[in-house]
Amino acid sequence: MDEQADSPQARANRLKNIRKRLFLTRKALGEAAAVSPRNLENWEYARFNGISHKGALNIITGLNKLGHDCTVEWLMFGEPPAPSFLSANPVGGVLTNTSKETGFNDAINQEIDYLKNQYSNITFYKMHDSNMAPALLSGDHVAGLIVSKEDYPKYYGWVSIIKLKDGTTTIREFQEGAGKDHFTLISTNNRIENRQISNTEITILAPVVWVRRDIS
Repeated sequence: MDEQADSPQARANRLKNIRKRLFLTRKALGEAAAVSPRNLENWEYARFNGISHKGALNIITGLNKLGHDCTVEWLMFGEPPAPSFLSANPVGGVLTNTSKETGFNDAINQEIDYLKNQYSNITFYKMHDSNMAPALLSGDHVAGLIVSKEDYPKYYGWVSIIKLKDGTTTIREFQEGAGKDHFTLISTNNRIENRQISNTEITILAPVVWVRRDIS
Protein backbone atom coordinates (compact mmCIF):
# COMPACT_ATOMS: atom_id res chain seq x y z
CA MET A 1 0.00 0.00 0.00
CA ASP A 2 1.31 3.42 -0.99
CA GLU A 3 1.88 5.42 2.21
CA GLN A 4 1.45 8.73 0.41
CA ALA A 5 -1.86 7.63 -1.12
CA ASP A 6 -2.98 6.65 2.40
CA SER A 7 -1.97 9.95 4.03
CA PRO A 8 -4.59 12.29 5.54
CA GLN A 9 -3.71 14.92 2.92
CA ALA A 10 -4.14 12.48 0.02
CA ARG A 11 -7.53 11.40 1.38
CA ALA A 12 -8.46 15.06 1.78
CA ASN A 13 -7.50 15.81 -1.82
CA ARG A 14 -9.60 12.93 -3.15
CA LEU A 15 -12.61 14.00 -1.09
CA LYS A 16 -12.32 17.61 -2.22
CA ASN A 17 -11.85 16.52 -5.83
CA ILE A 18 -15.06 14.47 -5.67
CA ARG A 19 -17.13 17.31 -4.26
CA LYS A 20 -15.84 19.93 -6.67
CA ARG A 21 -16.10 17.67 -9.72
CA LEU A 22 -19.76 17.05 -8.89
CA PHE A 23 -20.35 20.77 -8.20
CA LEU A 24 -21.62 20.00 -4.71
CA THR A 25 -21.54 22.38 -1.79
CA ARG A 26 -20.44 20.99 1.55
CA LYS A 27 -24.01 21.45 2.74
CA ALA A 28 -25.43 19.40 -0.17
CA LEU A 29 -22.94 16.55 0.21
CA GLY A 30 -23.25 16.69 4.00
CA GLU A 31 -27.03 16.35 3.88
CA ALA A 32 -26.80 13.31 1.58
CA ALA A 33 -24.07 11.72 3.69
CA ALA A 34 -25.44 12.65 7.15
CA VAL A 35 -22.23 14.59 7.85
CA SER A 36 -21.98 18.17 9.08
CA PRO A 37 -20.40 20.79 6.78
CA ARG A 38 -17.85 21.48 9.53
CA ASN A 39 -16.72 17.84 9.56
CA LEU A 40 -16.45 17.90 5.76
CA GLU A 41 -14.32 21.02 5.95
CA ASN A 42 -12.04 19.39 8.54
CA TRP A 43 -11.65 16.28 6.36
CA GLU A 44 -10.95 18.35 3.24
CA TYR A 45 -8.16 20.15 5.07
CA ALA A 46 -6.81 16.91 6.61
CA ARG A 47 -7.42 18.17 10.13
CA PHE A 48 -7.48 15.79 13.11
CA ASN A 49 -5.85 13.01 11.03
CA GLY A 50 -8.33 13.36 8.17
CA ILE A 51 -11.39 11.37 7.20
CA SER A 52 -11.93 8.09 9.08
CA HIS A 53 -13.27 4.82 7.72
CA LYS A 54 -16.67 5.50 9.28
CA GLY A 55 -16.65 8.94 7.69
CA ALA A 56 -15.74 7.43 4.33
CA LEU A 57 -18.68 5.02 4.58
CA ASN A 58 -21.00 7.97 5.13
CA ILE A 59 -19.55 9.76 2.11
CA ILE A 60 -19.93 6.66 -0.09
CA THR A 61 -23.53 6.22 1.05
CA GLY A 62 -24.24 9.88 0.31
CA LEU A 63 -22.69 9.68 -3.15
CA ASN A 64 -24.72 6.55 -3.92
CA LYS A 65 -27.86 8.38 -2.81
CA LEU A 66 -26.99 11.12 -5.30
CA GLY A 67 -26.43 8.53 -8.04
CA HIS A 68 -22.61 8.48 -8.15
CA ASP A 69 -20.15 5.60 -7.84
CA CYS A 70 -17.20 5.49 -5.47
CA THR A 71 -15.52 2.92 -3.23
CA VAL A 72 -14.08 3.16 0.27
CA GLU A 73 -10.82 1.64 -0.99
CA TRP A 74 -10.37 4.48 -3.49
CA LEU A 75 -11.33 7.26 -1.09
CA MET A 76 -9.14 5.96 1.74
CA PHE A 77 -6.19 4.46 -0.16
CA GLY A 78 -6.43 5.61 -3.79
CA GLU A 79 -6.88 2.02 -4.96
CA PRO A 80 -8.64 1.56 -8.32
CA PRO A 81 -11.16 1.75 -9.75
CA ALA A 82 -11.50 5.51 -9.42
CA PRO A 83 -15.00 6.97 -9.62
CA SER A 84 -16.16 7.04 -13.24
CA PHE A 85 -17.28 10.66 -12.97
CA LEU A 86 -13.64 11.73 -12.49
CA SER A 87 -12.85 10.54 -16.02
CA ALA A 88 -14.00 12.27 -19.17
CA ASN A 89 -14.27 8.89 -20.89
CA PRO A 90 -15.09 6.30 -18.23
CA VAL A 91 -14.61 2.71 -19.31
CA GLY A 92 -15.94 -0.23 -17.34
CA GLY A 93 -16.43 0.33 -13.64
CA VAL A 94 -19.41 -0.53 -11.48
CA LEU A 95 -22.95 0.29 -12.56
CA THR A 96 -24.52 2.61 -10.01
CA ASN A 97 -27.21 4.65 -11.73
CA THR A 98 -30.35 2.53 -11.89
CA SER A 99 -32.92 3.38 -14.56
CA LYS A 100 -36.62 2.59 -14.52
CA GLU A 101 -36.00 -0.02 -17.18
CA THR A 102 -33.16 -1.69 -15.30
CA GLY A 103 -34.50 -1.56 -11.76
CA PHE A 104 -32.62 -1.63 -8.47
CA ASN A 105 -32.37 -5.42 -8.07
CA ASP A 106 -31.08 -5.94 -11.61
CA ALA A 107 -28.51 -3.18 -11.13
CA ILE A 108 -27.37 -4.66 -7.81
CA ASN A 109 -26.97 -8.10 -9.41
CA GLN A 110 -24.84 -6.59 -12.18
CA GLU A 111 -22.60 -4.91 -9.63
CA ILE A 112 -22.28 -8.09 -7.59
CA ASP A 113 -21.30 -10.06 -10.69
CA TYR A 114 -18.73 -7.40 -11.54
CA LEU A 115 -17.24 -7.44 -8.04
CA LYS A 116 -17.09 -11.25 -7.95
CA ASN A 117 -15.09 -11.17 -11.17
CA GLN A 118 -12.73 -8.51 -9.82
CA TYR A 119 -12.09 -9.82 -6.29
CA SER A 120 -11.72 -13.47 -5.28
CA ASN A 121 -11.84 -12.53 -1.58
CA ILE A 122 -15.09 -10.56 -1.63
CA THR A 123 -18.09 -11.41 0.53
CA PHE A 124 -21.60 -9.93 0.59
CA TYR A 125 -24.13 -9.17 3.30
CA LYS A 126 -27.59 -7.60 3.42
CA MET A 127 -28.35 -5.49 6.48
CA HIS A 128 -31.36 -6.69 8.48
CA ASP A 129 -31.11 -4.29 11.41
CA SER A 130 -30.07 -0.73 12.28
CA ASN A 131 -27.07 -1.60 14.46
CA MET A 132 -24.74 0.47 12.29
CA ALA A 133 -27.03 3.46 11.65
CA PRO A 134 -26.71 6.08 10.33
CA ALA A 135 -23.99 4.84 7.93
CA LEU A 136 -25.77 1.53 7.26
CA LEU A 137 -29.52 0.92 7.40
CA SER A 138 -31.72 -2.16 7.27
CA GLY A 139 -31.99 -3.36 3.65
CA ASP A 140 -28.60 -2.00 2.56
CA HIS A 141 -26.46 -4.28 0.40
CA VAL A 142 -22.87 -4.43 1.66
CA ALA A 143 -19.65 -6.05 0.46
CA GLY A 144 -16.29 -6.49 2.15
CA LEU A 145 -12.88 -7.86 1.23
CA ILE A 146 -11.75 -10.75 3.44
CA VAL A 147 -8.32 -10.10 4.96
CA SER A 148 -5.77 -12.45 6.50
CA LYS A 149 -5.47 -12.83 10.26
CA GLU A 150 -2.05 -11.19 10.38
CA ASP A 151 -3.53 -8.06 8.84
CA TYR A 152 -6.32 -7.70 11.42
CA PRO A 153 -4.57 -4.91 13.37
CA LYS A 154 -4.56 -2.71 10.25
CA TYR A 155 -8.35 -2.63 10.35
CA TYR A 156 -9.06 -1.59 13.94
CA GLY A 157 -11.76 1.06 13.66
CA TRP A 158 -13.14 -0.24 10.35
CA VAL A 159 -16.77 -1.19 9.87
CA SER A 160 -16.56 -4.81 8.75
CA ILE A 161 -18.50 -7.93 7.89
CA ILE A 162 -17.50 -10.33 10.65
CA LYS A 163 -18.13 -14.03 11.13
CA LEU A 164 -17.99 -15.12 14.76
CA LYS A 165 -16.63 -18.43 15.96
CA ASP A 166 -20.18 -19.68 16.58
CA GLY A 167 -21.01 -19.14 12.89
CA THR A 168 -23.00 -15.92 13.32
CA THR A 169 -22.33 -13.19 10.75
CA THR A 170 -22.73 -9.54 11.68
CA ILE A 171 -21.51 -6.05 10.79
CA ARG A 172 -19.77 -4.03 13.47
CA GLU A 173 -16.89 -1.65 14.02
CA PHE A 174 -13.86 -3.87 14.57
CA GLN A 175 -11.63 -3.11 17.56
CA GLU A 176 -8.85 -4.73 19.54
CA GLY A 177 -9.85 -7.00 22.43
CA ALA A 178 -8.29 -7.60 25.82
CA GLY A 179 -6.66 -10.95 25.03
CA LYS A 180 -4.79 -12.61 22.19
CA ASP A 181 -7.04 -13.45 19.20
CA HIS A 182 -9.99 -11.81 20.95
CA PHE A 183 -11.69 -8.71 19.57
CA THR A 184 -14.33 -6.16 20.47
CA LEU A 185 -17.20 -5.44 18.07
CA ILE A 186 -19.11 -2.17 18.42
CA SER A 187 -22.45 -0.91 17.11
CA THR A 188 -22.51 2.76 16.06
CA ASN A 189 -26.22 3.17 16.83
CA ASN A 190 -26.50 4.90 20.19
CA ARG A 191 -30.18 4.05 20.49
CA ILE A 192 -29.83 0.28 20.87
CA GLU A 193 -28.92 -1.76 23.92
CA ASN A 194 -25.92 -4.10 24.08
CA ARG A 195 -23.91 -2.05 21.61
CA GLN A 196 -20.70 -3.92 22.33
CA ILE A 197 -19.64 -7.55 21.88
CA SER A 198 -16.55 -7.83 24.05
CA ASN A 199 -13.51 -10.08 23.66
CA THR A 200 -14.98 -12.46 21.12
CA GLU A 201 -13.24 -14.79 18.67
CA ILE A 202 -13.85 -14.47 14.94
CA THR A 203 -13.17 -16.57 11.86
CA ILE A 204 -13.65 -14.00 9.07
CA LEU A 205 -12.96 -10.26 8.89
CA ALA A 206 -14.02 -8.37 5.76
CA PRO A 207 -13.71 -4.57 5.99
CA VAL A 208 -16.59 -2.94 4.12
CA VAL A 209 -15.70 -1.39 0.75
CA TRP A 210 -19.08 -1.19 -1.05
CA VAL A 211 -22.59 -0.12 0.02
CA ARG A 212 -25.80 0.15 -2.00
CA ARG A 213 -29.19 1.42 -0.86
CA ASP A 214 -32.52 1.37 -2.66
CA ILE A 215 -33.74 4.98 -2.67
CA SER A 216 -36.53 4.55 -5.21
